[in-house]
Amino acid sequence: VLHAVEGVDVTLDAGDLMAIVVESGSGKSVSMLAVMGLLPDTATVTAGYRHLDQAGSPVQKDFWLGARPAYHINNVWSLVSEVGYQQVNVAGEDARKLAKVTLGTQFSMGRSVWSRPSIRFYATYAKWNDAANGAGTNGVFGSKNDGLTYGIQVEAWW
Repeated sequence: VLHAVEGVDVTLDAGDLMAIVVESGSGKSVSMLAVMGLLPDTATVTAGYRHLDQAGSPVQKDFWLGARPAYHINNVWSLVSEVGYQQVNVAGEDARKLAKVTLGTQFSMGRSVWSRPSIRFYATYAKWNDAANGAGTNGVFGSKNDGLTYGIQVEAWW
């Protein structure tokens, strides 16, 4: 999943005005709901759309959608999951599609998905179509159209 933006800081004083001007579906509404504290701290949602039209290259349109809910057992330990879908459309080619689901456990300093530092132990199952496989996205999976990965991820704010 491609993340165009992660972590946004917004500071407004009384009487200040702010405008966010970007393409439709880029996450303006969800971002502002999060800034206003109207989204739960135990889940995040990301969605995006990108349209590339550069001279000498075919037109490419990308779309992605994901959600990362968490269940906090206590102030440090949580069970986490993530679901996601991504589609890449390149002019003159079949659409490349990928769907994934991740399950894991996480240790962090607080009950928010934004709490850091955190260490996450996870397993991800993904499935993609032949077009995605033919685009070289298969890596260690060869000609298979699905695969399971697992690992450890550490995140911290700087």
